[in-house]
Amino acid sequence: MSAISPGADPASGGDLVLDAPAPGTARPARRLLGWSATSLPVAPLLLAGVFLGPHGVALLSSGALAAVDPAMPVALAALGVLIGLEFGERRAGVPRGIVAGGVHALVTVAVVAAGLFAAVMFGAVPAGSAWLFAASCGVCAASSLTLPGRPVEEPRRQADTIVEAEVAAAIAVGAGVLALARRDTWPLAALLLAQNTGVVGLLGAAGWLLARRTISATERRVFVMATLLLVGGAADLLASSPLFGGLCAGLLWQRLGGPSRDVLHRETLYVQHPLVVLILIVAGARADLSALTLSLAAVYVSLRTVARLAGGTALQRLLPARPRDLRLELVMPGVFGVAFALNAARADGALTSGEPSVLSVIVVGTVLSDVLARFVAGRENPA
Repeated sequence: MSAISPGADPASGGDLVLDAPAPGTARPARRLLGWSATSLPVAPLLLAGVFLGPHGVALLSSGALAAVDPAMPVALAALGVLIGLEFGERRAGVPRGIVAGGVHALVTVAVVAAGLFAAVMFGAVPAGSAWLFAASCGVCAASSLTLPGRPVEEPRRQADTIVEAEVAAAIAVGAGVLALARRDTWPLAALLLAQNTGVVGLLGAAGWLLARRTISATERRVFVMATLLLVGGAADLLASSPLFGGLCAGLLWQRLGGPSRDVLHRETLYVQHPLVVLILIVAGARADLSALTLSLAAVYVSLRTVARLAGGTALQRLLPARPRDLRLELVMPGVFGVAFALNAARADGALTSGEPSVLSVIVVGTVLSDVLARFVAGRENPA
């Protein structure tokens, strides 16, 4: 998202304007790597995790990964909270962007899931796990958001509506997929989602009330972290999605508003970067780079790139402002695909107990997608 910046009046109907580098201006190496307040170098961090993990130098052994495993629901819930807070903020002129982002996400899920389902069935993978694998990978492909939050004082960017709507739609679809995998029928899956939403709603309301009564900065931080721990832990205990639980909590806090919302937003942003780095490193360390993983990752990248470029091109033609670089922006993989893959691996052991492994395919696919997107962007927008 670092290429997008405000270029239109927020009340102008949701038009998108993307910044272009000034002629003759060299891009700093730091920006090329993706370091900024709203982005991280996703591919390098994943590769660092692979190198440090059991299949690399084993600095992060299986025991070390097990030790940090309890922190994963908190990290996933924090990402969901930030999306809920940002996506739930009401502004003039955003319905068109919300619809466009949601439709684009659903189309990406359908294209990638259908293609990978055909691929794994052709490879004689048991049908019982093929649909879950394909659907999970489709959800992982349907976002391009590097980091969800922004400092409170930072102005709102127009194109944030589309990418946040994509992520919110992907999280909701992903929660449905995981619930169906756990309960086998739609009524039982809907009941599981309703239980998750109800529990998270109660915990979120309690956290909002506690945030109103805090005085010191240390006390606020402790209460916010405790709330994230409860939200993520409750969703994890229900074998549901901490990302979805965090999204529900963030939407609730945005709706309730007040100083508590600002406190919860600010303190969650405070821990965002270290938690995202933890997610990426752990995901990379758990990846298994087998021949099947690499083959399916290549299929995943091909399907995702075609779906994202085609959808981005259509959006450029349909939206009034016709943002020139939107389709390239939508090809960037971001962190939410990896986060959901880690979420799915925790919720259902069938996704990690054998091959193909969703987490391994998404880790490799994210690295390849990140490199491809930066290469294409560099060719089309030379410094």
